[in-house]
Amino acid sequence: MGSTLLAAQGFQLAQSLVEEESLDTARRILAEADQTLVLPKDVVIADRLSADASHRVIAVGDVPSGWQIVDVGPQTIDLFEDRLQHAKAVVWNGPVGVFEIEPFAQGTFSLARILSRLDATTIVGGGDTAAAVHQAGVAEQMTHVSTGGGAFLAFIQGEELPGLAALDDK
Repeated sequence: MGSTLLAAQGFQLAQSLVEEESLDTARRILAEADQTLVLPKDVVIADRLSADASHRVIAVGDVPSGWQIVDVGPQTIDLFEDRLQHAKAVVWNGPVGVFEIEPFAQGTFSLARILSRLDATTIVGGGDTAAAVHQAGVAEQMTHVSTGGGAFLAFIQGEELPGLAALDDK
C-alpha cells in the first residue's frame, strides 16, 4: 500500500510492488488525508528478494531501475515513533517491509516494538502482521492480535461477518 501511495505522488519506484488498479483510489486518499497520513521519508531498496541481495537505504525518490522497495528506512521509523507516541489506539494491518527476509525485517520489527511500548490500545490484524509481532517477541504486549486479515478489516469497517451473524442467531 505504501508503494502505491508513493507512486500516486509521482515517485518512480522501478520494480517495487505497486497496485496499478488502485492508483486513483490512492490519489483520492492523498487529497483527503492532508497531514494525517504519514508516508515513508526513506526506504530500503534491494536488487532482488533474497537474503544475500544488495540493498541500501535511500531517500524516497527515484528507485533505480532493477531495484525495488523492500522496507522502510530508519528516518521513517523515527517519524512513525514520533507520530505514535501520544496515540490512544492503534490499528495495524500489514507489515511495512518484506519481513520474511531478515535484511528487510527491521522496519516491521521496529514498528512492532514501538507499538509494544505504547500506553495505548494496540490491535494487530492479518496473518502476516500477527506473525511479525510474534517473531519480534512482542505479541503479548499487544491488546489484541487477529490472524484474519480481510475479515479483520471488514469487521472494523462495520460490515456484517457471516460467522458472527450466525452466532447472533443462536
